[in-house]
Amino acid sequence: MTPPSQLIFPFAKSTAAVAHRPLVPVKTLYQSVPLDNASLPAHERIVIHDPASKFCEDRFANLTARGQATLLAQITLKQQAELPPATKPPLLLGALRAKLAVPSDTPISAEMATSFFLDFPPNQMGLFLAREIRKPEIREFVLERCFDDLRCQLPAVAFTLSHLYAGGFYGLLTAREGRDHEHRAQLETISQIFGHAPIAELTYYVNDPLLSKRLAGRFSGTASRKAAVLTNFACGLKENDEGFVVPMTVGKRFDQIHFIDDEDKNLKEVLRCLVRGVITHVFDKIGWVYRTPQMETLLNSKADTLTEAEFATNKVSRAGDLCFWSSLIDTLLSEYTRQTGLYQDRDKLIADLIAEKRWMPDTIRVYDGRTLAIEPSIDTLRAIFHENKPILMGASPSVVFNDIDRTILAVDAKFYVIDKNDPDAEPLLVFNQEQFAQEPREEVWIAEAANRSGLSAENLTVSWAHFRDEEQISADHLLAFHKGGITKNPHLS
Repeated sequence: MTPPSQLIFPFAKSTAAVAHRPLVPVKTLYQSVPLDNASLPAHERIVIHDPASKFCEDRFANLTARGQATLLAQITLKQQAELPPATKPPLLLGALRAKLAVPSDTPISAEMATSFFLDFPPNQMGLFLAREIRKPEIREFVLERCFDDLRCQLPAVAFTLSHLYAGGFYGLLTAREGRDHEHRAQLETISQIFGHAPIAELTYYVNDPLLSKRLAGRFSGTASRKAAVLTNFACGLKENDEGFVVPMTVGKRFDQIHFIDDEDKNLKEVLRCLVRGVITHVFDKIGWVYRTPQMETLLNSKADTLTEAEFATNKVSRAGDLCFWSSLIDTLLSEYTRQTGLYQDRDKLIADLIAEKRWMPDTIRVYDGRTLAIEPSIDTLRAIFHENKPILMGASPSVVFNDIDRTILAVDAKFYVIDKNDPDAEPLLVFNQEQFAQEPREEVWIAEAANRSGLSAENLTVSWAHFRDEEQISADHLLAFHKGGITKNPHLS
């Protein structure tokens, strides 16, 4: 058998997908889109017959009660302003006048309308909305209000929604653990945000000791584990428990794999895998023999150097730019073809790699969730809804893998530095996720706590208790709904 490293080299070794393992049940309102949805018999497929209306109703459900009432009030005022004289008022306006005994010649104010709708339960306000958006002009009005709300959300939300409504899939790729136990509230919330529940085959909590045991056993650090998942899906291969490379159960299904994260270490590691992959495949083409321990060390060093230089200047903004990859290949060709005596035109080389499906920069796309543009996603959604055609879910062979914390969900989770000898005492130092993203080395926080407390750093540790307690996680997510803030963009707050 071909050695595993030669089969999937240079991509990171795989963990198995948790094939057909169900996630925690979510409300029946949120359907999971099966991977084979597009190939199912017509009567079994999940189809969105009225995409614009579903989008409006899903986004409406994510608003606070006051937000819902405010939007219904805006619709009512719009109807009032456009109502011809001596015409029977539409449902919302007529119901309000009748309930409050307001004469037909008395204008309804925004405050009056909002107060009226706040006295209804949220599900009734949803019924009001569903009825009103049957009218094209009201649906267009509501769509634009929903887009305004998306502009205030974390950018990955709009990106993922545009991907789903284009027929793609979404997955989760997070550092957390305890997917099927501690994170019921989190998965329920994510289902509500996107209107569809995640599926097990595309959901990776990479530090879960059970669901991601292969990752934990073969890769040190969250960043390398996330990169492993992405490259496994791109290659369609995984490494089993015996160390042999075998086809992934759900591998090679996607022509495009998008990854959104907000931490430099994770973004950089994915970029490094892409750089290393391009270098390796260029070496193959020009006849450079590198599969020796010494040469693989050199190759790793080369990939690290190029990645560090690019990331320091541009982060991952050029990861999908062919000019960046062309420049990298030009450097390799000028440096190494003199020694092999072989030369291949750069454009033809890239075309050959694409034809052979060995060109990963077109397969894996990586985005910084902090700087991702929202407007292109909204433009995509607007164009889809204006077509007014049913959408067959899962018809597009593409997937978006989202990090969760501070990428699609903003919750106030904390890390604690504690004394190993007195774990129940008050924490010596508390820091949040944003601070940890900026400085991910635990030893730095331990050193700071040691300096403040006067205790030996050897006796201190970082506690992950906040991320492992189901009640605490549920409380985080419930509190984060206050004022609709669970997915608010911190850069716009």
